[in-house]
Amino acid sequence: MRPDKKSKILISSCVFGNRVRWNGSNRRSEEIHEWAETNGFELVPVCPEHELFGTPRKPIRLRQKDDEVLGIMGNQEVFGQLKDKCDEIAERHNDVVGFIGISNSPSCGLSAGVKDRGSTIKAPMHQSLSCPTTEISSMNTEANRSTFLKRIKKHEKQVEIKRLHDYAVSKGSRTYQDPESGFLVMTSQYLSSKGSCCESGCRHCPWESIRGKNGK
Repeated sequence: MRPDKKSKILISSCVFGNRVRWNGSNRRSEEIHEWAETNGFELVPVCPEHELFGTPRKPIRLRQKDDEVLGIMGNQEVFGQLKDKCDEIAERHNDVVGFIGISNSPSCGLSAGVKDRGSTIKAPMHQSLSCPTTEISSMNTEANRSTFLKRIKKHEKQVEIKRLHDYAVSKGSRTYQDPESGFLVMTSQYLSSKGSCCESGCRHCPWESIRGKNGK
């Protein structure tokens, strides 16, 4: 990431302040806006349900049927549509470093609340994204916000390492420079060309997965 460019965090549109809940209301959080500004993040609002069905709309209730999760809106089953929309949003915003959802939402809640068997599930927005995710009710203390920030920073580091590694491989380079330590790190391609594992704990060791597949 360039130093002059803010990292982006997806946020449920209603928490951002837009009136897109099923009944046309919002759940704007000034605290989250202040937290994002203090830590240099750009908030990007999204609402899968609004994109699919507009506002106002009938509320969606998640239900468990055997091993299948259903999303009931009136007399319609819409969970498949909801999951596809969340996947689409995740692809559209594949550069984000985190997501903050609205609690108890069938699309954005970390615990969406399938109550039939006393269990809970992650709503599809949390399943679709590969970055750290949380929900607004889990950002209510300084300790929780600090933990989420640490998860984001770890994710950013991993993304940057992958970018540097993939670029080195694309250029046929044996190594790239670690952004924190300055040490040279060997690529998986170069390590693979050596023919065997050196057992030095290399970051991109290709032989670990091979040993795992062979049960060794």
